[in-house]
Amino acid sequence: MAELNKPNTNPRQIEAEKRIPEEAYTYLEDRVIEQLKRDFIGRQLLYDVPVDDGAEVYKYYRQTGGMINGQIVNKGADFPQEGSKKKEDLTINIRKVGLQFKIPREDWLKDNWYNESVQDATYGVRKKLDSMIFYGDSDYGVLGIDDIVCDTVNATEEWEDVASASGTPWSDVKEAVETIQTQSNAQLERVLAADPSEAVLVINPIQYNEAFNWHEDEPFSETARHSRQMIADYVGNIFVTEQVEEGEGFVGVTGERFGKLVISEDAQVEEPEYNIRNQSFLSNIFARVVPVFPQWGDTTNETLAWVKLADL
Repeated sequence: MAELNKPNTNPRQIEAEKRIPEEAYTYLEDRVIEQLKRDFIGRQLLYDVPVDDGAEVYKYYRQTGGMINGQIVNKGADFPQEGSKKKEDLTINIRKVGLQFKIPREDWLKDNWYNESVQDATYGVRKKLDSMIFYGDSDYGVLGIDDIVCDTVNATEEWEDVASASGTPWSDVKEAVETIQTQSNAQLERVLAADPSEAVLVINPIQYNEAFNWHEDEPFSETARHSRQMIADYVGNIFVTEQVEEGEGFVGVTGERFGKLVISEDAQVEEPEYNIRNQSFLSNIFARVVPVFPQWGDTTNETLAWVKLADL
């Protein structure tokens, strides 16, 4: 993360004007946004889809029929329209996620703009955004990856107990990737059949350590080597986040066809306002977004692009 120069403001001028200096606001906003971008793991799995700032609803569809193949037509006849034989229109509400923070007098007098309150608010907003992507929010009708997986692969044993290189996590991830490969959608089959490393694995830090740090006294053991080889053979990348619950994980395919983050207003920091009652600057960190996962087949709220790992 690039180093940001801390502002050097005039406390007496702030006290007189009751307004945050421009250089302090710029510094504060840059620190918050940079931190969010670095730690927002879920966003790295989805394709950004910007929409109008005032948008409140996003429209998409569920493909319930197979894709139409190219057709032979008679002279003068129209070609059939490309796409799905049958589609069901869907809508989802874009949601506003945010937290307020406070910069008390004792902090802004010493140019401590990125204080504990700001850091906690930044972490809280990022945590909720990640949680929405992985587990949704039933109270607000948001579907996460956990809500739309096409199948669940249960580990034969917990990863920390594995004693054989041919057992989990090697076989669990392999089975999850193969489950996606067998789904009846031409686009998914083209992606994974050609190159299984297009798949990604998302796990909790505890499972990551169990899978890749076996036999600490023998870092080059056969078991540890097989675990690391799993990356090259079955998934192109591994994402580690505490927002995925311990003992669980997800294997899936990324890209515009398989998962989107609809963005009406990207993460931002409102210009802080001075509150004379508590001698503090108050502001909000917020974003207006919603994850969207294209759906195929006859089952509602199911994507063919993600599989859940359980009992790890």
